[in-house]
Amino acid sequence: MSPQHTTIYVDMDHVLCGYDEGFLRQQALHPDLQYPQSQPEMYIGLLPLPDALDTYRWLHDQSSTRVYILSAPSVMNPHSYSEKRLWVERHLGLDIADNLILSSHKGLYRGHYLIDDNIAGIL
Repeated sequence: MSPQHTTIYVDMDHVLCGYDEGFLRQQALHPDLQYPQSQPEMYIGLLPLPDALDTYRWLHDQSSTRVYILSAPSVMNPHSYSEKRLWVERHLGLDIADNLILSSHKGLYRGHYLIDDNIAGIL
């Protein structure tokens, strides 16, 4: 971590993309499943939240910041690993996919800021 740069980690679900809408869509398609988020196309189909992509790009373009996407994969859906990677490429570009970190252990990463909707997920 360079002292002249601020390191920022940004979550995906509920921060860059709307998880709830995608979950409800999968639940409607698979009403008998206990874990509808376990189905393929759950994560690739999530919609970006308003202004989230522009804000991420703005942070990324600042010379004083290093910005990474730090997202926990779903243990209920092994497709989430590849679908989250494809989502980043689709919505932010291949160069940003290189800044994607998939980990359930967000508290292990060193940086200055974590933008996340779930503080419990970083312990």
